[in-house]
Amino acid sequence: MAQAKILTDNELLTVLLACESTRWPERNRLMVLLSFKAGLRAQEIARLRRWHIQTPGGDIDTHIHLDKTVIKGGLKSKGASRPRTVPISDELRQTIIDYYRVAPGSYQDPLVRSERADITAVDHGAEIPEPMLSRSIVRLFQQLFRRAGLIGCRSHSGRRTFGTKTARAITRAGGSLKDVQEMLGHSNLATTQRYIEGDEEAKMKVVNLI
Repeated sequence: MAQAKILTDNELLTVLLACESTRWPERNRLMVLLSFKAGLRAQEIARLRRWHIQTPGGDIDTHIHLDKTVIKGGLKSKGASRPRTVPISDELRQTIIDYYRVAPGSYQDPLVRSERADITAVDHGAEIPEPMLSRSIVRLFQQLFRRAGLIGCRSHSGRRTFGTKTARAITRAGGSLKDVQEMLGHSNLATTQRYIEGDEEAKMKVVNLI
């Protein structure tokens, strides 16, 4: 199977615009940006609780804290996925604020609730809303890509786009590919390198810089 398509800035904009015509635009925009601007997998978005992105005082944190309750493999994870923290960009922070205005909740609630808002579960004696399922998130991404008229995109497109764009920009920020590896949660740098798409224009430029 071909790798998921990496989106340009304009293509991502069309996906975000497609969110505006959906029933829950703020929620859907948040999920798109968690994927494209933080590199989260669909199952990680589904597992996020509000406390993963908030301070104990209720403020939005500077980072998303992806522990073993969230990452691929969950509490049994021993493979390629590691707990990690990902900085929250200004755009993502504002999107979280906009989402909280229309979807208030408590510290332990799932960040993205099930569309059936009346469904609850008991956690340590407290009733909390059920999270949106990862397969529902995958399906939503497919619908948004179709609305945007994009071909070759899958729910993993956001994570690949994040990895590639971060890799291209990280040296300008004073970092290295190791930082990209850590933000993606890979235990092996070779796994990170498979996420990153080459840039022919950059190759042409760099040979004239050396």
